[in-house]
Amino acid sequence: MGKNLEKQDASKQQTRKQPIKAVFHFPIYPLSVALEIAEKVEKEGNGTLSESTLAMSMGLSMKGSGFQLKVLTAKQFGLLAKQGDTLMTTQLAKSIFKPITQEEKAAALSQAFHNIALFKAVSDKYQGSPLPSGDAFKNVLEREFQVISDRSTSAQSMVINSAKTAGILQQSQGKEYLVRKSGVSNTLGDKGGEMNPPPPPPPPPGTANGPIKATLNISVDTKDFNGMDAEAIKAAMAGLERLARIVVLKQTEENNENKT
Repeated sequence: MGKNLEKQDASKQQTRKQPIKAVFHFPIYPLSVALEIAEKVEKEGNGTLSESTLAMSMGLSMKGSGFQLKVLTAKQFGLLAKQGDTLMTTQLAKSIFKPITQEEKAAALSQAFHNIALFKAVSDKYQGSPLPSGDAFKNVLEREFQVISDRSTSAQSMVINSAKTAGILQQSQGKEYLVRKSGVSNTLGDKGGEMNPPPPPPPPPGTANGPIKATLNISVDTKDFNGMDAEAIKAAMAGLERLARIVVLKQTEENNENKT
């Protein structure tokens, strides 16, 4: 009987000592550090560089934790890939350092931010709503995202600083919002870039040069755009226009079928 009680007490003590496992992990360093590392690989090695060469360029030991954690951070943001002891910049990184358009760069920076599970979860939760401030933000990170209490301050700082670097943190009336940038081509291949919507189908025969006798009324409430920047609003309106064209063309097809 006494032995059973001792085993139960020991089991309880082991249970108490078990650390709380975080649901969402996040990097040791912010996005700015990941960009710095990836940019060195892109510029000094034209996108391919050995770990030893990069470490020497940074004045760090290749085996040291400081260097390894910075490389890991760049990989977590989707900017670097590793094969053996060779580091390579990803297509996402090239969209940032060698963009064809500024829209491509903005979208790639946004994608890099959202490649971190915790950052994406926070962004999803507060889309269109202001971020909590001060201790409230820390409490949300601990209670809703299971961030360990002694790392919640670091997590809060990491979210804000990385969002600023990505250009997706905006202020309005003293409050901060996270906004999304779209437009990265699906050729990125790095944790899934956002695809551009497919082009609308061609018009039915006989309607390409003639007027389309169909109407579509779309009611847009400006409240739907609260917290969105001008670029995001423009993209949303463009999507509505594409939807309208598709529906109008569908109506035209149905009208032509009814006539026949």
